[in-house]
Amino acid sequence: MWEDQRVYIPRRRARGHNHSATMTPLWISLLCLACAVALPHLVHGGPTFHANLREFPPGRPTEANIGNICRKTRAKVTYGANNLPQSGFSHLGRQGDAINSVETGYSRCCSQSDKLSCAVNVWENALDNFCMEESTIMTRQNHCCKKTGEQRKTCFSKDSPIPNYNG
Repeated sequence: MWEDQRVYIPRRRARGHNHSATMTPLWISLLCLACAVALPHLVHGGPTFHANLREFPPGRPTEANIGNICRKTRAKVTYGANNLPQSGFSHLGRQGDAINSVETGYSRCCSQSDKLSCAVNVWENALDNFCMEESTIMTRQNHCCKKTGEQRKTCFSKDSPIPNYNG
């Protein structure tokens, strides 16, 4: 169905020939998705940084949520080239790397006797590495990365969209 539908977008004339581009609905959908992520931040005084991934930043491990973190049925997303834009959204790749690092570490921690201490170390290291990488990029840095020590950890913890890992 989708393959047969095409939208023709006229281009300017070049050397007397009329060129046109063909876009399938899939490409149009991808273009609209990219615009939906970028445009809200360019108009109406929106935030000065691009949107975060749904799970970023990950919630800080606590006594209250370690059970959910280690629950075998908890949905876990792995980010990579197959589910992230490959250009123009490198901040999402860095966020995805941090989430992947946390989830890999949590898998290891959940088989240990001191799950919470291990998970806290994994969380702190992943976000410290995220901030270190953010600081080397010539884009607007995540606002929590501008803080240090406990203030940074508290900032990421407060910004977590799923702090209890129950989403």
